[in-house]
Amino acid sequence: HVFHHSVVILMSFLWLEYVQSLQIIALLTNTSVHMLMYSYYLLCTLGIKPPWKKVVTNCQIVQFAFSFAVSIVMVYLHFNGDGCAGFGAWIFNACFNASLLILFVNFHRKQYRDARDRKMKKKPIVSMEALPLLGGHLQRTGKKKRMTRESLVLKSG
Repeated sequence: HVFHHSVVILMSFLWLEYVQSLQIIALLTNTSVHMLMYSYYLLCTLGIKPPWKKVVTNCQIVQFAFSFAVSIVMVYLHFNGDGCAGFGAWIFNACFNASLLILFVNFHRKQYRDARDRKMKKKPIVSMEALPLLGGHLQRTGKKKRMTRESLVLKSG
């Protein structure tokens, strides 16, 4: 968060100083994502936990991917057309967006996929009612009422 807002100051200066051609698109997409994100934070502050936290993160990732897709047109026009204003500012912005994309994808992986994997390890793989239906010898360890992968021990013979 601090990294993002610190670099945005310099990035905004470069956009304005060099009249970067894509600044309007970047401002509109960034504003849209921030409206969604701060709406989520407002609701959380009011004690309402919206179920769309993952949507906010996904929108942020889509925003950066979209910025690269739009940039393909700018790079093409810069080298094959009349050129685009603020190409140096665009290069800075592309590097900044790439770093943010990496950070958000990393956050997404840790927050959602790794959390899902941890949750899956705790979920029962077999209900107690299904045990009589299973062949083989399964033994429940400890005093847990629900069996998890860690609580199952296979016996041979």
